Amino acid sequence: MHIINQKVYKRLIRGLEQRIWYLGIDALQLENNLLVKYGFDRYRTSDHIGSSRYKIKWGSTTVEIHSLCLGIYGNNQDGFLYVRSPAGAYVYTDQTPTVPGNYRTVFLTRPVDVDSKQHFHKASSAFLEWLEDYESWIEETLGKNYRLDCYERYKRDWLPPNEAMEWFRQYRMLGTDSHRESRQYLERKIQ
Repeated sequence: MHIINQKVYKRLIRGLEQRIWYLGIDALQLENNLLVKYGFDRYRTSDHIGSSRYKIKWGSTTVEIHSLCLGIYGNNQDGFLYVRSPAGAYVYTDQTPTVPGNYRTVFLTRPVDVDSKQHFHKASSAFLEWLEDYESWIEETLGKNYRLDCYERYKRDWLPPNEAMEWFRQYRMLGTDSHRESRQYLERKIQ
């Protein structure tokens, strides 16, 4: 069974591109950094130049955010890494976070065959599960209009906030009993 095709992969990348932009807005709230308020630790390493990194334990995994990449790692399972430029998403097989801008390609795997697509789907779904939790917190904390305002400021079209989260939820459903309906939804939702 093919979990992910190229069309779905490209749409996932577009959705993550939008989300990394939203997370950047959340971090830039001058007196109220929303990532820190949610529970992220903000830090810089001595060898790192550029924007701050954010890290949070989520269950038995660690989520890390930087302006260049998003990732989930740990628990002795495949992690997931989205890299903003060049835009791509990967299964990340190392147990320690990557250094933004210095990706150890030996640990990166793109979904190319049935086995790697299944691993990719599982790893990316773990990240999207965290994202759903975070976005629920954003809505509870600031209301629906906050993300709608972010969407209005975003200069590249993708889906509005609620539709985007439904797209991610349907993506996570791939490989379940609802697989066929989810694939149809994912492929028709965005032209």
